[in-house]
Amino acid sequence: MRARGCSIKFIENKLQIARSTASIWCKDVKLSNKQLKALYWSARAGAWKGSLIAAKNKKAEKINRLNIVAKGARRTFGKLGGRDFFIAGVSLYAGEGSKTGDVVQFTNMDPKLIKFMVDWLRRCCHVSEEKFRGWVYIHQGSNENKAKNFGRT
Repeated sequence: MRARGCSIKFIENKLQIARSTASIWCKDVKLSNKQLKALYWSARAGAWKGSLIAAKNKKAEKINRLNIVAKGARRTFGKLGGRDFFIAGVSLYAGEGSKTGDVVQFTNMDPKLIKFMVDWLRRCCHVSEEKFRGWVYIHQGSNENKAKNFGRT
């Protein structure tokens, strides 16, 4: 199997032996440059796949932690009252809003935050509907339809 270019790990699994045993049995088998290159790229592909799986798992763990924190916050604080809603909007605008010129601008990619700010501008600042404008800035190479529909259910 090794002479055909199989990896030590493959031989270990196929014969159900220890990797060290497979390695000892195969130590004198010489591989061609083509076989070595194929094994190298196979290992690289496996490492890449492992990285993708790890990143996916890490993202899922983060979402889970955020959901736990959000549930705890809802239990502790409940819904925002009028004063709290106003202060949250001022704070969010201070962090994400434009502070120059005579135009109110808010930039963020989170649809929930954008919705909150639109609601805040309507309720607390009494901005009329005809004053609202929206822009979507899409990075080059991004999917335009996916970006325009981000956050829609």
